[in-house]
Amino acid sequence: MSKSSDTTGERKYEFLAAKVLSDSRKGSRSKAAISIDGVGKEAEGRGVGPIDALFEAILKMVDFGGRLNEFKAKALIDEEKAAGVVDIVWEDDSGKLWHGQGISADIIAASGMALIDILNEVDKENVSDREVNRQSFVETIIKTNK
Repeated sequence: MSKSSDTTGERKYEFLAAKVLSDSRKGSRSKAAISIDGVGKEAEGRGVGPIDALFEAILKMVDFGGRLNEFKAKALIDEEKAAGVVDIVWEDDSGKLWHGQGISADIIAASGMALIDILNEVDKENVSDREVNRQSFVETIIKTNK
């Protein structure tokens, strides 16, 4: 299984590992492991290709829907190492577009990291919305108690 870790400690979601089996005639299967608030979870997915199967596995573990809108992969190569960079655009169920990026020597892992990047952006926006709503609530209570 491919592995990565997030060193910021501030992200709700972390990509841990992926294992895929791809068959051009029968489709692909994937097993994904992620961490949500520090708790590890695993799920399996099926798809028309390995990345489709990986995304299905990840999405089984979270409350987020939509569809892949755009997928780009490129190689970063220097004299000693190579890595794949995956950029994706995801359209959520409301039609909003989200951008995510993942980097790994393993292109499948980089794809999973890109989706996890999006999930963390969605979570960050949701936390900000909750903070704004909480502040508005507190201001309303203060005004009504004057």
